[in-house]
Amino acid sequence: MPYSRQALGSRLTCARYASTKSVKQAAGMAGSGAAWVLGCGAYDAFVALAARSGPRGAGAPRYSGARRLRVMSRIRCGRSSPDMLRAMPQRHPGSRQAAALTLASLLGAAGLAALAWTLDPDVVQHHFSGDGELGPVTARWLGVYARVAWGLAALMGALAAAGLLRRRALERMLARSPLALPRIVLACAALALGLLGAELAVRALGWGHSSSSTNTTAARDYSHQFMQSIRIQLDDRGYRETRWDRPAPPGVGRILVLGDSFVFGFGVSALEDTFPAALERELAAGPGAPRCEVLNLGLPGADSAGEAAVLQELLPEVAPDLVLIGYYVNDCETPDEKIAFFGSRRLLPLLSDNLELISDLWRFVESEIVWQLEAAGLRITYAEHLREQALPGSDAWGQHRSDLRRLLEQAGRPAAMVIFPLLTNEDPYPLAALHEQVAQVAAEAGVPVLDLRESLDGLLRDEIQVASFDPHLNARGLALTATATARFLEQEGLVPAPP
Repeated sequence: MPYSRQALGSRLTCARYASTKSVKQAAGMAGSGAAWVLGCGAYDAFVALAARSGPRGAGAPRYSGARRLRVMSRIRCGRSSPDMLRAMPQRHPGSRQAAALTLASLLGAAGLAALAWTLDPDVVQHHFSGDGELGPVTARWLGVYARVAWGLAALMGALAAAGLLRRRALERMLARSPLALPRIVLACAALALGLLGAELAVRALGWGHSSSSTNTTAARDYSHQFMQSIRIQLDDRGYRETRWDRPAPPGVGRILVLGDSFVFGFGVSALEDTFPAALERELAAGPGAPRCEVLNLGLPGADSAGEAAVLQELLPEVAPDLVLIGYYVNDCETPDEKIAFFGSRRLLPLLSDNLELISDLWRFVESEIVWQLEAAGLRITYAEHLREQALPGSDAWGQHRSDLRRLLEQAGRPAAMVIFPLLTNEDPYPLAALHEQVAQVAAEAGVPVLDLRESLDGLLRDEIQVASFDPHLNARGLALTATATARFLEQEGLVPAPP
């Protein structure tokens, strides 16, 4: 039976995703295996270097590691005598501890150097001057630490070099103690140094614990997520926009955009890459297009009730010609349900409560493990959770429907709505019914709606989102949605004309 062009395109997209997913899974498994082999190989290499300088039997030849393996294989086959292996150099009692300490020092030095290299002086000065959210003690520590990071990296590098160059002396010192306790302490110290290096390397890559906006209308739905750490300039009320508190220039229309982190531009450092800024460029691109400014009043974690409160407070002051509501599918959640779901995704909750406050490495590893469990179907996915929240007749949907109606009424006329989809590679799309329910509420209020899922159709999630564990749109995804929104407003005749 021949397929239509749309069905054939859908099947090709699914096949492309399946093949890409298989390749990525194979590459991920191969990469994980290679990393494990390299790590074990590096450790064994240090052990071998230390063992080569250990005590030898009288007249024992200097056999290499490869020679030792060949002799062992011959012994197993009965072609060599075990005395030949016993005559080879034996591992020194302190060789493992020395190798572990040297390798851990190298990891710590690399992590400290990476952190010092990427540490932004402006951020350090911001916290050191007391303008940041850190306490005064932490801010002073950060300022001092920024000045000594390179020195600490050099010190740990020197320790690693000493462990390599003076390995025999280090082995003898470690083997001299007859008690097991010093060796256990040394092993724990080596493990701590290795974890410190990994922690600093993760932080140096620019990934950290996400923090909510200081605005009281922002919900706390990202309090347990691991996302990219970027610098964003905000005003006193927590908005990225700086033009909302002054009148529009003469002859320029004004569009007010409300929404959550998708409108705010979570994960996008440049203001010009956010959805409202891209929409402003698209509206001004056409020949003879009317001039208008698009104001970004999105807040991370905001829901319909919070947006209605913002609109009630700022609508008279901003005086827009059009109110555009950016709706994301998790707006149907209550704040308690958001906190409960993201809290349930944590591994070892009793341990996570403390580790999440201090370790980016733990948050990174935990986020990746949870994502893999959800992808394998071993945990409830976010889409399944949202479907439960939006069941018609449920208390959660009834409350959200009421909040959404109040927001649409508060917006007045003219107004419009765009629906941001959940970024997923599932086929069919799991939240199509939720999109229809939201569009129906908007239609009852007389507000035109654009479903942005169509503008992103055919693209893989990795192509348009910030990162594998950050579900927000990147600059490319925001530009695509802005283009579709501009065409939608033009077709509906909602582009503000100059006053």
